[in-house]
Amino acid sequence: MGFLEKLFGKKQDKETVMLLIKEYVNAHADSLIANWVAMQEELNDLTELERKEILKDEMDKITRATAEALKRQNIKVPAHLFQIVREELNDKIIELARPHISEFVYSYRRPYLAWPHPVDIPLRDLDKLKATLKENGVPLELLNYDLTDERIRSLLIQHEIRRKPEFQNAETWSRNFSYSHDDLILLAEVLKAKNIRIQGVEHVRGDLWILVKQELLRQQDSQFRKSFRKANPDLPEKPSRKEWAAAYVRALKNDLDYLGYVERMARLAGTIFEKGELEKLVREELAQKTPHFPGRSPGI
Repeated sequence: MGFLEKLFGKKQDKETVMLLIKEYVNAHADSLIANWVAMQEELNDLTELERKEILKDEMDKITRATAEALKRQNIKVPAHLFQIVREELNDKIIELARPHISEFVYSYRRPYLAWPHPVDIPLRDLDKLKATLKENGVPLELLNYDLTDERIRSLLIQHEIRRKPEFQNAETWSRNFSYSHDDLILLAEVLKAKNIRIQGVEHVRGDLWILVKQELLRQQDSQFRKSFRKANPDLPEKPSRKEWAAAYVRALKNDLDYLGYVERMARLAGTIFEKGELEKLVREELAQKTPHFPGRSPGI
């Protein structure tokens, strides 16, 4: 049953209407993506500004068509309908891109190992992924987000991913501090864990290189969590700081190369370790487990 058929003679609640709008927009998004890919040669002759204008016109058409469909059924048109159109298009494109990004990242990893190993994906290899996306009709250039640096900085502070250095003026720092790709990726994970959706953050602004780094971290973290949970089957849902440290030692002994993985796991479970705090607790846990013999020096 199509969008209009579902609306005939029915009074829909807000959630249902939104779902129907999304269905209608999604069908038009498929057409837009297909047409955009088919027009690549013509589009290549245009400037970036001209391409953006064409995209805006196409999104306006979808918005108007959706609004008219709602009006014909006496349904109030949401004030943010254009935003819904844009977000649906973004979601569609990212959905098409993710399997290719995942496969690209997977090819650099050794998932058969118990613990993730360091992975270096050369930036120059990104051209291979771009070619794959192009061959499969995934136009990342259609991605568009209403997300400012100011908004990102505010979220990084709000969710305690970045904290003001003691010597900095709070107001000046909060407006101007620089943030890394890793900060944005972690923010996306934290918001997801809290069931907060901000699309531009979730999609890390549609930047292909950051999407690759995000997918690498996701795959590495998944591999780590599986082995860590296997080594700690009785670890509670929300461990204390000392329980995290004890679990680390139980799983990895004195190998301190994986502290960052546990710090991320803990953050998503609601525990934020200060810099160096987890390492200190792990070393204390190791010291308690190291046998000491009176009258003998360590190592003798």
